[in-house]
Amino acid sequence: MDQNTFLGLPTESIARMMRQSGPKVCGFPVNGTRRWMMLESETLSALGSSYIDGMIAPNAAVYRLMFNHGVHTLLVPVYGPDLFERGDTYTEMTTHGLAHFAQNQHFLNLYDQCNLRVGFYGDYARYFRGTKYEYLLPLFDDLTDRTADRTGGQLLFGLFANDPTTAVAEMTVAHFQAHGKIPDKKTLIERYYGMPVSPLSFYIGFDKFSFFDMPLVMTGNEDLYFTLSPSLYLNDRQLRAILYDHLFTRRMEESDYGDITDEEMMVMRSFYDKHRETTLGVGVRHGRFWYPSPVAGFVSPINNIG
Repeated sequence: MDQNTFLGLPTESIARMMRQSGPKVCGFPVNGTRRWMMLESETLSALGSSYIDGMIAPNAAVYRLMFNHGVHTLLVPVYGPDLFERGDTYTEMTTHGLAHFAQNQHFLNLYDQCNLRVGFYGDYARYFRGTKYEYLLPLFDDLTDRTADRTGGQLLFGLFANDPTTAVAEMTVAHFQAHGKIPDKKTLIERYYGMPVSPLSFYIGFDKFSFFDMPLVMTGNEDLYFTLSPSLYLNDRQLRAILYDHLFTRRMEESDYGDITDEEMMVMRSFYDKHRETTLGVGVRHGRFWYPSPVAGFVSPINNIG
């Protein structure tokens, strides 16, 4: 199937293709939210109390977009120790904002309408217990219990999942004490995430190329994608282009270089000659912000970056 045909298919047809190829697990760390908010509100004041409120509906919408297109499990790292370095005001605002995942009607509607099983993974209990944020723990537990029997898909929020070493070690010791044997990887994954999770299928990041907060499910076979605009700008057509690449473009047998055609050799030589000094991931700085460069066919209005 060519890409244009795929892009024009009904959503349910694409979802069916996704499901037929096995349970798809997508890593989607929502990033660039402050830039998105400033651009959408056109005012820096939006980074105050309305910052969290303004992101709720767009977050729920982009998660719904993915589940409607056949994603089975969505892993969303949302919080880590590095956020504490952004100052007390930001930390206070964003940490209390985590309650929205369990209480806000936009998210509750998403869970109910998509029949989602919801969970939280990472070392958040260790960080929050004994602090003023401890009230979040029963909220997360109640939501996890209430959705435990749902089968429409899985949505897991990552909180302090940057270093699983201690948690995995404790789980291993506890399992050995209870069963007299070391747990296998499948068991550890289920214990860590609170439910079975298949290997990561693909990952959609933003900004600088980085891969984080998805322990145990990374195999090296996942397809990596990075958007040039903040995560919340992900739309139907862009997601479909990613899914087409994942389902069709990258799925090929190992090449037999013994029977390469003259045309294939010509295309290969032309492409590599043109991009001999091109490196994906190299960027430029303008003020305090980093932009990927070069981008073919793009001429930036910012000092002709591109």
